[in-house]
Amino acid sequence: MGMAASQARYLALTARKTNVEYEGQQINQSRLILANRTADLFNQMLGLQVPTAPSSTDFTKLQYTFSDGVNDSILDNYYQIGEPNSDYNYVVTISHYENIYTGSRRLLNDPQIQAVKTDKYSYDPTSNQRNVTVRAVMTPTQTGNGSYIITDSNGLRHTFVPVDNNNSEDRAKINAITGTDLVADYFSYNEAADNYTYTSIDTTRSAQSVNLTSFTNAGGGNYTYNGLTYALVDLTTLDTEDQQYKNMYAVYGSDFAADVARVKSGGVASNKYYKSTTTESYAKNLDGTNSATTTDIYDVTNTQSTYNKVDTSDSAQLEALMEVYGTDYNQGDSYYVINIGGVNNYVSANEINLGKTSLEHENATVLQSNASTVFYKDTDGNYVKESDLQNTTVGSKLTFHTATYAPTFSDFSYIGNLRLTQVTSEDYEKDSTISTEIEQIIEDMRGINGSTDAAEKFSKCFDENGEYIGGIYSFEMNGTKYYTTEFDLQESAQSAYDEDAIADNGIDGQQSKLAYYHASYVNTLVSETKKALLESDGNGRFSTLKLEDDSTVYTLNVETITDEAAYNDAINQYNYKQTEYDKAVTDINAKTEIIQAQDRNLELRLEQLNTEQSALQNEMEAVKKVVDKNIELSFKTFGG
Repeated sequence: MGMAASQARYLALTARKTNVEYEGQQINQSRLILANRTADLFNQMLGLQVPTAPSSTDFTKLQYTFSDGVNDSILDNYYQIGEPNSDYNYVVTISHYENIYTGSRRLLNDPQIQAVKTDKYSYDPTSNQRNVTVRAVMTPTQTGNGSYIITDSNGLRHTFVPVDNNNSEDRAKINAITGTDLVADYFSYNEAADNYTYTSIDTTRSAQSVNLTSFTNAGGGNYTYNGLTYALVDLTTLDTEDQQYKNMYAVYGSDFAADVARVKSGGVASNKYYKSTTTESYAKNLDGTNSATTTDIYDVTNTQSTYNKVDTSDSAQLEALMEVYGTDYNQGDSYYVINIGGVNNYVSANEINLGKTSLEHENATVLQSNASTVFYKDTDGNYVKESDLQNTTVGSKLTFHTATYAPTFSDFSYIGNLRLTQVTSEDYEKDSTISTEIEQIIEDMRGINGSTDAAEKFSKCFDENGEYIGGIYSFEMNGTKYYTTEFDLQESAQSAYDEDAIADNGIDGQQSKLAYYHASYVNTLVSETKKALLESDGNGRFSTLKLEDDSTVYTLNVETITDEAAYNDAINQYNYKQTEYDKAVTDINAKTEIIQAQDRNLELRLEQLNTEQSALQNEMEAVKKVVDKNIELSFKTFGG
């Protein structure tokens, strides 16, 4: 039994020793992985680029300056001409700061504009929001009180009630929906006949991008093309009331109006306009003005319609007129009518004249006779004709029309507690301070840093000849005079009545900021590039400067300057990179310390295994001696 126990012990020790050796191999493998990770971190540290602090000398240069007695200028840049001569040997760029009179535009929050409001409605026949088309799922039924009930394909039920023609709001909305807008300027009054003639203008681009080589120079500034002779239009002879002016304006728009204004004020037009000597056909820049190589040809057709005065002393005519205007009828106004297709169309003289004189050049609304037309409306403000309701069947479409409340404003008096004063024509003509400031504002609004919208609003305050016709207001704020236009005031005041307005009054609900304008002297950097003669002092530095447009020879002052801003930026960038570098080194060191700690733990464990292995080896040797001795004794016993 002793020998068997010793052998079992020896086998157990052998197994344990094998396990210790295996664990030691695993630890050595782990330490090898840690060593590789340490090497990777070391390589990462070697790959880090140590930031270099910038030197102030890298941001230091020689700067040449000179004074012309008014401005202190700097020689910013210069390069030598390829073939210098005694007059010029360099092209230089010089700069200086100068107080320049500049127009500016600002926006005023919560302007609280005070004005007289006139109720008005607008209607857009192209708007899907104003014209909602539904499909009926059943034939509209008329109830005992005369209302119509219709259910659409969305399952919504609409109840339409008859409109009272004497209700001014309903009448105004229906007039907006059924009326036709015509350009007021296109109405001409015949005093002898006491009627208006309306000339509609239809423009057709009959030929597009015609090469100018297709035109034959016929002499005297004339050109021929396709059997027509085109003669240069003398813009100085055109008056805004002339039909030809209106035709050309319909074709070329504000560019044409601006050219007429330039010519009449003694300037030069940007374009040249040509008209056929026999037809209303127009072309532009046939002589290649503005480097043109092609032109478009427009044909204009004029159609005249005569509106005769309504005799309000005739009860029948007055009754027909009243059916159209209802309570909006004004006894002090004159009304004119034309019959088209059996339907009377009315227009008021006041609307025509207001449209002609308005700074917006508004249209005049022509109203159709609705004597036999009954309108219905629902609770959402949708309007339909009774005939449309009656003609609606299951599956057919029905369109609801909606007018928008769009009041107009006049007699602007205050912006908050700041009094508004309209600039009169006399103010503009006699007060050079006012006219100079406004002209500067307009010029800068047309510039690259200006506002196209603002320039357009100011342009409406002047006629085609550049004469001020009104629409500009002034107010003082903090001791400084500012300007704004009637159109800016209208836009801001109107915003109180937009559909998304949150207030229920016209003062606090003005959502659009008010644009206002001012002109003042602004210290501005001015740079110019010119040819120059630069002479040196023999030591590699320039001593004098003579510019191509100045006979004075200026003495150049030279100084060493450091671009402190650029240097500080470089220092900040260096500090940032240094911080990044320090963080990267710290991170690598921290990771390395963690790996070293892990390696030390593995090393300690390996030492423990080595100690255990030595102990096992000693014990195995002792057990082996016992086993060997037992064997030896066994052989002696049995061998005798």
